[in-house]
Amino acid sequence: MSEGPVVVPAGFKEVLEKTKKSGFVIDRVFSHLLFDSSFSNYFDKNIVKEIIVHFQHTYKPEEYEILLRNIRLLSGRGVKVHLKYNIVSTGESFQNLIGVSKNYKIKKVYISLAIPGYSKDTKFASLDNMRELGRDMFWLIKELSLSRIKAFIYPVLPLCMFDDGAMRFLIRNASLKGVCFGRGFISSIRINPDMSIFYCPGIARKAQKTLLSYNSLGQIHSQWDCFVKEIRWRPLFKICLDCSYFKNKWCHGGC
Repeated sequence: MSEGPVVVPAGFKEVLEKTKKSGFVIDRVFSHLLFDSSFSNYFDKNIVKEIIVHFQHTYKPEEYEILLRNIRLLSGRGVKVHLKYNIVSTGESFQNLIGVSKNYKIKKVYISLAIPGYSKDTKFASLDNMRELGRDMFWLIKELSLSRIKAFIYPVLPLCMFDDGAMRFLIRNASLKGVCFGRGFISSIRINPDMSIFYCPGIARKAQKTLLSYNSLGQIHSQWDCFVKEIRWRPLFKICLDCSYFKNKWCHGGC
């Protein structure tokens, strides 16, 4: 969803109705949560398990109020609300993220690097300073853990971003992985507000048709299988070729 208050995306209600009739449950909905309060009526804990809020680096005062109001509304409807934060550059302030997580009793925070989107017109992290980014990420996750807030690194990242001590801590406590198992995140796809579909956040491959044109998840995934198998173990950096993590298939260099 775009920044600022938005209307219900075209086709969203139709997806919810089809979900109800089929007996399916939507695992996750990703949103900025910057929408009119009436939009919360479209969410039900029996249809949507959880909403993951893309927590932004900065907010206008009115946007911040909308965000906090909608967190309260959806939590009151029994919908699990979690946060997701993408680190773009080194030295970012995480105080708003930590404060909202504490004050609104957020149970999970997903942490990742900002990656180029399909249109490649958004800010994204540079791997030229990935060690510094790794140190910032490690600090943030330790701070959240002190408040008993569970952090998850999502999706996979190059293990060499972290020193050995940080890597061990993050594998134990934040689900750090160097390998994307199965078909990406095995039974998931990324659905956009216009009902277009992507394989996953890390692979900007768009499906040939929109969501309602398919009958099954397998039918959607089949168009990407050959491409994903080909790129999965293509080294991201030259140093990967001499890395024991890469050689032993513990890490394929991130998304």
